[in-house]
Amino acid sequence: TKMDSSTSIAMADIEPGTVAKLDAVPVQLSNIQTGVGAAFYCEQGQRDHQEDRCLLIPDIAKMRAIEKWQFENEQDVRKQLSNISMACVFDGHSGVRCAQLLAQHLAGKLVTHKGFLKAGKNGIDAAIQDTFEEMDKEICETLALEKDGSGSTCVLTLFDGRKKLFTVANTGDSMCVLSRGGRAVRLHRLHRLGGGQGDVEERKRVEAAGGKVINSRVNGVLAISRAFGDIQMKYFGGGNGRNTGPVICSPDIHSEIITPMTEFAVIGTDGLWDTMDPQQVINFVRQRILKKEGPLQETAQLLCREALARGSVDNITALIVSFHLEKTSDQI
Repeated sequence: TKMDSSTSIAMADIEPGTVAKLDAVPVQLSNIQTGVGAAFYCEQGQRDHQEDRCLLIPDIAKMRAIEKWQFENEQDVRKQLSNISMACVFDGHSGVRCAQLLAQHLAGKLVTHKGFLKAGKNGIDAAIQDTFEEMDKEICETLALEKDGSGSTCVLTLFDGRKKLFTVANTGDSMCVLSRGGRAVRLHRLHRLGGGQGDVEERKRVEAAGGKVINSRVNGVLAISRAFGDIQMKYFGGGNGRNTGPVICSPDIHSEIITPMTEFAVIGTDGLWDTMDPQQVINFVRQRILKKEGPLQETAQLLCREALARGSVDNITALIVSFHLEKTSDQI
């Protein structure tokens, strides 16, 4: 049965100037220093296997992967790290191995990159780019040894609570959308070659690398033009051992300052966005936050089930990140 939801609410029904904040709405994980409260839910849907994975780290300084890591200016670095939150989704295909490796190793590799705490294109942007490429090469080596043909998308987000800076890196067709005063704001393109979302430059890049676009798929097989894994679409014999195949992992990276009117982000795999457009998703989440209709994880769960009710046949993952956590006594 299709659930009664806020997706039918028009923008005109949203009171101007109202900001959706987590005031006494329980969350799964939070970081008081950054003001982040977050929750996620994964739904297998009609698929035989759950190939989505997600990662939610409200306080990067507490990551197990860096517990024994020695930084220069140790105390200062760990203080900076404690003000950064990370949230990622990975949509696996042709198996879960690639997505699982990303969920296990991507965060640690990025945080220990020398440019992670530096600003701008030569800092965090370069750190993300380098980490994605290094991670993809290592994953492809592992997948080749295991004769595993899986691949995965990735949306990686970082929120620096000191700078109020939100950074999004995207590879594939998962998506991150912001709610800015109740209006949905897409932060990046999708790396697809058809279905109304094709990218002419992306198609040219695929063909220049020796690939063919058949029925809007790379070599008639892969529906996305950028992904981790997919070893049959990669060639690491180029200069410096870099991949020169038609499918690459290089992300689009976008950063922006989070203002008081920027309420929350929804990060989801394509199983969510295939049946709900960004504004419908934002309306659904926003109404529940404004009306304090249950914990944030319940909102993520009901959002996934709304996508199922609307006909999604894919795995669905929804991760909600609020930037304005107000009260902490009820947080879990």
